[in-house]
Amino acid sequence: MSMVCLSDFEDYAKKYLPKIAWDYFAAGADDCTTRDENILAYKRIRFRPRMLRDVSVMDIRTKILGSEIGFPVGIAPTGFHQLAWPDGEKSTARAARAMNICYIASTYSTCTLEEISAAAPGGLRWFQLYIHRNRAASQQLVQRAEALGFQGLVLTADLPYSGKRRDDVRNGFRLPPHMKVKNLERAFEGDDWSEYGLPPNSLDPSVTWNDIYWLRSLTRLPIIIKGILTKEDAELAVKHGVQGIIVSNHGGRQLDEGPATIDALVEVVEAVRGRVEVYVDGGIRKGSDVLKALALGAKCVFIGRPALWGLAYKGEEGLQDVLRILQDEFRLSMALAGRRRTKLKRQRVHHRGAARAMSLAGVSCLVTGAGGFLGQRIVCLLLGEEEALAEIRLLDKAFSAEALGRFGKFKGKTEVKILEGDIRDVTFLHRACQGVSLVIHTASLIDTLGLIEKKLLWEVNVTGTQLLLEACVRCNVQHFIYTSTIEVTGPNCRGDPIFNGDEDTAYESTSKFPYAQSKRLAEDSVLKADGRVLKDGGTLMTCALRSMYIFGEGCPFLQGHLDKCLLNKNIYLRFSRKEALVNPVYVGNIAWAHVQAAKALRAPQKAKHVRGKFYYISDDTPHMSYADLNYELTKDLGFGIEPRLPMPLTVLYYFSLLLEIVSFLLRPFVRYVPSTNRHLVTLLNTPFTFSYRKAQQDFGYVPRYTWEEAKQGTGLLK
Repeated sequence: MSMVCLSDFEDYAKKYLPKIAWDYFAAGADDCTTRDENILAYKRIRFRPRMLRDVSVMDIRTKILGSEIGFPVGIAPTGFHQLAWPDGEKSTARAARAMNICYIASTYSTCTLEEISAAAPGGLRWFQLYIHRNRAASQQLVQRAEALGFQGLVLTADLPYSGKRRDDVRNGFRLPPHMKVKNLERAFEGDDWSEYGLPPNSLDPSVTWNDIYWLRSLTRLPIIIKGILTKEDAELAVKHGVQGIIVSNHGGRQLDEGPATIDALVEVVEAVRGRVEVYVDGGIRKGSDVLKALALGAKCVFIGRPALWGLAYKGEEGLQDVLRILQDEFRLSMALAGRRRTKLKRQRVHHRGAARAMSLAGVSCLVTGAGGFLGQRIVCLLLGEEEALAEIRLLDKAFSAEALGRFGKFKGKTEVKILEGDIRDVTFLHRACQGVSLVIHTASLIDTLGLIEKKLLWEVNVTGTQLLLEACVRCNVQHFIYTSTIEVTGPNCRGDPIFNGDEDTAYESTSKFPYAQSKRLAEDSVLKADGRVLKDGGTLMTCALRSMYIFGEGCPFLQGHLDKCLLNKNIYLRFSRKEALVNPVYVGNIAWAHVQAAKALRAPQKAKHVRGKFYYISDDTPHMSYADLNYELTKDLGFGIEPRLPMPLTVLYYFSLLLEIVSFLLRPFVRYVPSTNRHLVTLLNTPFTFSYRKAQQDFGYVPRYTWEEAKQGTGLLK
């Protein structure tokens, strides 16, 4: 029989394994919905391949927790390998070593840890642990594994009790008499033994997050937690000091009706933001599935049932055949997608549902603030990738020669019109909007120091936005995207923190700072305009994107801080506490979010979820303070940063108040703008982070650039 793909091994195993063994390996909990969804979810994901890339030399290696593996696939912990092949886990370990990948040996192995180690000395092995009521036995297992050279400890978190697998119940599943759970053979002497080779209720259902500290006291091995499916648990895992997370639902064998692991992966990757490595198992049946998982943020995938099918076919040799097929398919998929290395941009894939009807073909688009930092990036993205765009009109008060030169590099079919004028000019706005169907409104005055008079802020940010909306109604513009800001939300004057908030997070904020007020009023006008009837009887659809602090190449704020750093002997001034975590967003990612939101408003099935709403837009930039972001972006150039604020935070706050009072007293005679103010001190020193999960759910936003790519793109703030 010629084995061409993994399903061939599945067919063989189903045909030749004893029914009771096949049913045990294949079983899912209850209706098997989650088991099947693990596979189906991969089929809903589509690649975005790039062409004419040199893929003559491929490098499919990667590293997990510092150990290099031949390609990003490992063998997940599964029990009772002797049901598939007489040598059991010894054959599995040998195959993994031969293919230079990681094998996670299960607590429920039918070979001892000593036998597994002796079978494949030098192989990369982790040990998977279930914590049992007999804590001494679990402790002994951990210490045995470390002494035998296992290089990681995988704690399974999703098994306080075994799920109900109906075929096992019907079959009366029991291990054959000659098979034992050898690693626990003497742990439960005198107890009755169950169908799974251990006494009933031997697992400890009282395990909590604090038990990670107990495990840490037993071993120096890195701890990887397996069974995480939500951002909340991912954040707790990071908080409790794990070194890795395996996104897993136990192959659909525990809680039925849970999420497919590839769907949960995005949420977990977003939550950890590069602080620990993330892996995924469940549903991987092709090399292209591996590529999809990597493109969505996984460092490596682990396979369970396919490894058992390989064992059932020809033991060690059969498992190597399975791994070689996966390896060859993965290499081919990478090449055809235009990638030479395993480090992928996450925009390489998207879900089919998010892609359908998501197009700007034939659209005439107006971008306001097109000459600004963000506006330029949106325009370049549209010109570079939306080749079917009919026309793009670029509106700003004035354009630099550099910006015009950047736009001029794009030689496509899209007609480009430059419109220089004032957003407060009604006639100018009507002319700009005539014949347009999409407006992306980024134009705004930004002011965190109070440098700009309140009257001017209101005229541009509030009145200008309202006039633009009126022009859209009169000129029959159907879709309107507004660039809002995190300062619409806060922080409030008390400095109340938010950690990983979302659009439903309640927060009391009544900012009196003019810039924040102006953006809030403008955003309110935009969202209230959704549903307005256009002159031709159509409907205006709007949404707002609340961006975090935006950084990237050309960022004027970063350049200003760098200039001050150079004057301070290459040491950055610390203006925010290290613990005041925020989540800055790379300009390429916030630009991408605008394009995705615009496409969603044009797709009827998406528009009904998006219109009239605001969305927080962040990315995978690690959470850090504003001051530490400046340092992280340039530290490789030899720059340093002051270890602490120039004065205690409370003193700094009241010092800022004093400066504001001086400014107020001098107002009749001279305009004095303080170098700091209470709003700025609070803004820079309040932990304030938000998730982009809702944007991902509603219109398919996934950051296009990783943190490493963002750092490289920002470079010398070019």
